[in-house]
This record gives sequence, structure tokens and C-alpha cells, in this order.
Amino acid sequence: MWHEARKQERRIRGMLVDYRKRAERRRDFYEKIKADPTQFLQLHGRQCKIHLDPAVAAAADSPAAMMPWQGHADNLIDRFDVRAHLDFIPPVKKADDEEMTYEERQLNYERYRIIAQNSFLGITEEKFLKQLHLEEQFGYTETEPKKKKTGGAAIGFNYEDGTGSSQPAQVSQGNSSDEQSDSDLDVDLSINVSKMDSTQAHEMNRHGRNFGMSTNDFYSFLTNDLEEAENYRLAKEEEHEKALFSGRKSRRERRAHREKRLAN
Repeated sequence: MWHEARKQERRIRGMLVDYRKRAERRRDFYEKIKADPTQFLQLHGRQCKIHLDPAVAAAADSPAAMMPWQGHADNLIDRFDVRAHLDFIPPVKKADDEEMTYEERQLNYERYRIIAQNSFLGITEEKFLKQLHLEEQFGYTETEPKKKKTGGAAIGFNYEDGTGSSQPAQVSQGNSSDEQSDSDLDVDLSINVSKMDSTQAHEMNRHGRNFGMSTNDFYSFLTNDLEEAENYRLAKEEEHEKALFSGRKSRRERRAHREKRLAN
């Protein structure tokens, strides 16, 4: 009876250890693949008809139901559109002395950050959308520097007389064109703000002013994001070090870590 109880206790202890190790492996796996949630945000639009009946939909889209607005034949509206009762739409005038608040400028930075960044880097919209399509399809991968290929020589051996003749390797032109097309798709969207001089900073702020930001908002907001990312990285490292020194048998390590932190 006692042996059976000991065997059951060892089995339960082994299961607990396995569950703990499995939980640690799962946590490490999710920590490695964890990324910014905004990278997974996708917006998809589809063209659809507002009427389920095909006959009603065709009648609603027919030119007979459309009428020119304010006498302009190139601007057609539905005859039930409320704009048919408007004779004139006054333009919205914004006061010159009205300045945007800090919250509005920060919202514009969050809205148009990627567009302003692409404008500063000179990246076209087609190339950026193609890069996004590749990242959605294959995931984000850091590109490694391509090594320069050296031309080799194919050695042909004649088995009859035992002599060999070296022939230059033929390089196909198709591969070079494919590599050039792939290099066009490889777009580096990161800007190292810490290595920029004043001229580049002024140029970046000039592009940011086209998207609702004033003075040096674009450069300062990018710098703040860089500092927040660095602080987050340091906090994660400190949390990881604390996790390593947890337990009963690590009092000396915790004391040494505390003294090292106070010394710095």
C-alpha cells in the first residue's frame, strides 16, 4: 500500500514538472513571436449592391434614375439624393489665427506617420503596397546583405585520355533580372533618427507639415517613439533578470544584482 502511494506521488510530481516546463516553453514561444498589434490590422473593402433583387438593383443603377447636379452633366446624383435641394455649398473657411492643439497634432502624426515617412524616403505608393502584400503573405523578415557572387569555372574531364579542360561558367541573364526585380520590392522603411543631422531633420519636418504637423513635430514624435521603445526594452531586460533570480536559493544573486544596480 505504501509503495503504491509513493508511486502515485512520483507520477503526480512528474506530471506537475511536465506541466510547468510546458508552460515555460509556451511562454517563451509567445514572447518570441509577439509583435506590435497594429501590424496585424487589415482593412478590406468590397463592392456590393444595396438591393438583393437584381431587377431593383439594375433599375437603381440605370442612367434614367440619375440627374445632373446644379446643371453639371459630369456630376450625376440620384433623384432622391438630398443634394438635389442644395443650391450652393459654401466653402469651409478656417481662421488663420486658429492653431491646432497638441492632441490634434499628435493624432495627425499617428494618422499620417507612414505616409509622411514614405514621402521623406521617396517611396512610391505602389512599391509600399507591394511590400505590404509581401509581408501579409510571407510575414516580416529581416533582409540579410547579399553576398557578391564570384564567377566559377566548370571543369570538364575526359575519361579517355585523362585530361581536363576548364570552361567558363555561363551566367544566365534571367537570374540577374529577377534579382533586380526582387531588390525593387525590398524596401527599408526604418528611419534611424539618432543618426540624422539637422538638415535631414528639417527636411523630415517639412514633409510632416504637409500632413497636419507643425514646426518640428514629426522629428520630435519619432524621437519620443524611439525613447519609449528603448525604455520598454530596458524594462523587459530588468524583468527578465528578476525572473532569473527568483527562488529560495538565489538570495546572493539578488543582493549582487541590487548592489550592481545601486552602483550604476
